Amino acid sequence: MSLLARLRASSAFWFAPVAAVLTLLSYFYGAAGPRPGHLGYAPTLVAGTLAPLYPLAYATAMALGVWESGRLARSRVWALAPTRSPYHVAAQALLPVLLVPWAMLTLPVTGALIETGTLPTLDSVPPLLMAMVLCVAHATIGFGLGRHLPHVIAAPVAAVLAFVVVGSTITTGEWWKRHVSGQYPEIPWFGEAADPFTLIPHLLYTGGIAVAVALLWLPVRALLLRVALAAAVAVAATTGAQHMVQDWGRVPPLLTGHGSLTCVGNAPQVCMAEGSADNIDAVHRAAASVLQDYRAAGLTGPRTIVDARTDGRNPQPSTAEVWRSALSQGDRIRAIRFEVTRSALRYPCRRPDLATAQVLGMWAAEVTGEQAANARRIQREPELRRFSAAEWSRIREEVAKVRRTSPAEQGAWFEQTLARACVKGAE
Repeated sequence: MSLLARLRASSAFWFAPVAAVLTLLSYFYGAAGPRPGHLGYAPTLVAGTLAPLYPLAYATAMALGVWESGRLARSRVWALAPTRSPYHVAAQALLPVLLVPWAMLTLPVTGALIETGTLPTLDSVPPLLMAMVLCVAHATIGFGLGRHLPHVIAAPVAAVLAFVVVGSTITTGEWWKRHVSGQYPEIPWFGEAADPFTLIPHLLYTGGIAVAVALLWLPVRALLLRVALAAAVAVAATTGAQHMVQDWGRVPPLLTGHGSLTCVGNAPQVCMAEGSADNIDAVHRAAASVLQDYRAAGLTGPRTIVDARTDGRNPQPSTAEVWRSALSQGDRIRAIRFEVTRSALRYPCRRPDLATAQVLGMWAAEVTGEQAANARRIQREPELRRFSAAEWSRIREEVAKVRRTSPAEQGAWFEQTLARACVKGAE
């Protein structure tokens, strides 16, 4: 029988429209579509699109596996003379079934990439391949259940259980469950990518159970031997997977340094994420104008300004040569100049003295003409509300005093005060 004929005779044929509706609803009205902040980065887009689809795809694979196996059991196929092995029968029955969950995964990912004009990359593919393999595992488990349970009842129950068990792990505080559930638990930020090694526990856990189910079909008369072998494989696989992830915490290990940058200009050179660099020339002009203001006030600018979003979840500190600024955020809220202005405040510590930091911030805002943006920042920061009117008056007086000095003196004062803010903050 051809694949097309098997597809027409399969439950996948009549369930495909239902799967299509669920997928479209998840893409256009749920969380499967492209999310803000993807920066045209393929690993972020693929993982973000897949996140709500894992439970749907696995539930579909398991339910259809149960249904197909139950149909065969009802037709008493297993009671006939064994002209073909159970594995051959299962493969023929499950191949049409798998086309449905595979389509539920691949079509939304393809749509997200096309919608955003993003090309897929090799480092974006592993989570999708993992999910497709695990669809086979869930279908195999479902096929094993359908051989012994009434498929009319078992199929919907299995679907609900698969959906709930997989979907709930993303909210659990038992981190190991997130790393073996088959649902990749983290959406990579720009420059990050899923480490293929971290996908092995997902494959090992569910795949081990699927292999154990398949071992029960071995042509061995001793049932006890088959059960013992299957149990040993299941326990070894699930225990091994759990052991691999026991020290991972909430986020699995990620690969870094995978993002491509687009850079323009010289002194300063401005670099942004490749997918968010449409307006990079305007960003460069704004950044260059800020550095011109700083030079007039005696402050030397960097050679390069890099979009801080490209650091992922591990932000790097600015240095004298390289400033890291929220360029993509500033571009979105039309505040590039203020974001670059704040990048000059490259404290050599994590917690500078709060009052000294306000002196530096107010001086920088006055130099670049960003007083209004700085005033809005002050209003947004709750910890600054405890400052009294007298303290703000003192800060303004110190800034005014510094502004009356020469540019060379202002530049020297700025560098010295950066260091002094850290000394006072440590006291």
